[in-house]
Amino acid sequence: MSAPSELKLTHEAARGGCLLRFEGAIDTNFPRARVVEVAKGVVVFDLDAVTRITSYGVREWVKTLKEVGCDYLGFARCRPALVTQFNLIANFAGQGELLSFYVPYVCPGCGEYAEHLLELRKHDAEVKAFTPPARACPKCQEAMELDDLPQTYFAYAAKTRTPSPPPLVDALLSGTASQGVSKVPFAIEKDVLDELTVLRLSGEVDKSANFKRVADGLEGNVVVDLQRLMHCTPEGLERLRGLFGVQGPTLFLARLPPESAVQLAQDPALLGNAKVVSVLLPYACAACQRSQTCEVSPLLVANERSRLPCPRCRTPLSSLAEPSELDAIKRLPAALPPGNVADFLEGRLLEQSSSESSFGRYQLLRQLGAGGMAEVFLARQTAVAGFEKRVVVKRILPHLSTDERFIEMFLDEAKVAARIAHPNVVQIFDVGQINGRYFIAMEFVNGWDLSTLLRTCVRRGEPLPVHLAARICADVCAGLQAAHEYTDDSGRAQPIIHRDVSPHNVIISTEGQAKLADFGIAKAPDSKNRTPADGFKGKMMYMAPEQANPAEGQQLDPRADLFPMGLILFEALTLEHTFKRVNDFQTMRAILEDPVPRLANKVPGVPARAQAIIDRALARERDQRYPSAAALRSDLEALVADTGQRATGTDLATWVKARLSSQDMVSNAESNTSTWVRLTPNGVTPT
Repeated sequence: MSAPSELKLTHEAARGGCLLRFEGAIDTNFPRARVVEVAKGVVVFDLDAVTRITSYGVREWVKTLKEVGCDYLGFARCRPALVTQFNLIANFAGQGELLSFYVPYVCPGCGEYAEHLLELRKHDAEVKAFTPPARACPKCQEAMELDDLPQTYFAYAAKTRTPSPPPLVDALLSGTASQGVSKVPFAIEKDVLDELTVLRLSGEVDKSANFKRVADGLEGNVVVDLQRLMHCTPEGLERLRGLFGVQGPTLFLARLPPESAVQLAQDPALLGNAKVVSVLLPYACAACQRSQTCEVSPLLVANERSRLPCPRCRTPLSSLAEPSELDAIKRLPAALPPGNVADFLEGRLLEQSSSESSFGRYQLLRQLGAGGMAEVFLARQTAVAGFEKRVVVKRILPHLSTDERFIEMFLDEAKVAARIAHPNVVQIFDVGQINGRYFIAMEFVNGWDLSTLLRTCVRRGEPLPVHLAARICADVCAGLQAAHEYTDDSGRAQPIIHRDVSPHNVIISTEGQAKLADFGIAKAPDSKNRTPADGFKGKMMYMAPEQANPAEGQQLDPRADLFPMGLILFEALTLEHTFKRVNDFQTMRAILEDPVPRLANKVPGVPARAQAIIDRALARERDQRYPSAAALRSDLEALVADTGQRATGTDLATWVKARLSSQDMVSNAESNTSTWVRLTPNGVTPT
């Protein structure tokens, strides 16, 4: 192996953070110990002068980011070689945020090559549409072309949220944050999102801060977002009193930094009627060896028995906050956020002025989720005589609107799901095309997805009671039965296999009815949706053996949907994944080889029928499994009877509502959760 080339590191410190400038090639020479030592507070990696990165350099880079414990990390001016790593290497960004990168262009006329810097905050919409900004050739002035495939080069940036760095980042990049004396001026932004007013405070609050004009006319619920607040002088705190004491609106303070929490706790009267709904605190996972900033409710901080689970391995996280900071947070007036405040914190509200809010006869109210192929909205459908109906609209992303293969798959999903009319299946109402964008309109389900409920149960250390877990599974089996027994107009059997039965796709309505959602990868005999020969669809930890490791020529049948029902019942009763391991390969091996765990070792007093149901549902040979969803449902109903407990929809809804509230609602038919206790990389809400 050749000796690693020299890499130069320049450290430019400022109050509250630093800029780290790298120059040269990143190899085994990456100064990991030095970076970990100085990367405190708000940190920016300036990568403009990095010429290349080797495989060994990637290894050192990833190790470094796991050890860095800063409050915010941003990557700026990344050259194409580094952009490739963001696209190809999982977790290459760690807990950081990509701010800007160079885009390679080539002139088709004269062959001139040039790299142009792209700021994601300015060009995020173009990146998500895989449309490179127009550039003219510096030599011949002809229009240049991207010297790569847009879907490849913009892949990582397109799936991340628009960057929202602290104000110090711009000061560090511009060179105005001089060492030890930097001061970020105070600024305030006001937005009206749906029926919510949002005030974003940033910089340092001192005697020059003026809230009088912005406080005039406030009404309803108001969120004061303090994520970018850097410091408050004593005079600045007095200025804040004028805002927090305003009469009329209800103020909710969100994303409160620890330093600000300490300052406010020293004078509780300062807050007036304002309530704190979330704080930003540092945590670490001993198993994953990662530190991260978490946005949590102060109510959870006050409950010392509650421990946050790691999003990767569910190991309880350890707080890195100072005891004085935790004590201050416990003294703050806290509250759970009402619905529209929780929606804002989850990034799902659309600006009222946005042209995107109107989509044909649908009024888009807020975004529920987005992926690499489609986006999902809560919408209002309007018609004559004041008719209104809440629905969920799933819409193809712009760059796929001309992809005939994907459109065919998208419409095939709608066609398959629309065939099933059953109260335990989310319904499809409409499918079509508006302004060149294909969409599906489906049933709006006000409630919670089972995945959210199970995570909350883990946090509380309280599994579902046997009779309610069996009730949920029985309802899902009723929906599966309708899919598996579907017949066409001629009476010919056309069984529909879901292929992705999991807690994420089970929604429990506020009336206590479990519904099966997302037939996006379902299979019907005449479906054109074909899985590639070299891949599979679904979530590995919930797959039947024949789906996880298909034999040549073997066709799936409805019994593949019954295997995950056994996994879901086991998980609901024990709060453990039956076969989940550290990676998909080991999970697949466990599904194919490991013995089924015994409930009696984990749930004392559980009826013997529960283990019998799980054993039969999880039989690896499908001929030994339940022959139908109806047969499995019958045994689940008998299990409810064995417990001697009532398990009506009202009973289920009452139990769930006592543990979850409006901030946990999915309010949609695609199981896009809005879990309240969220782990966010350095305070930046993930996609």
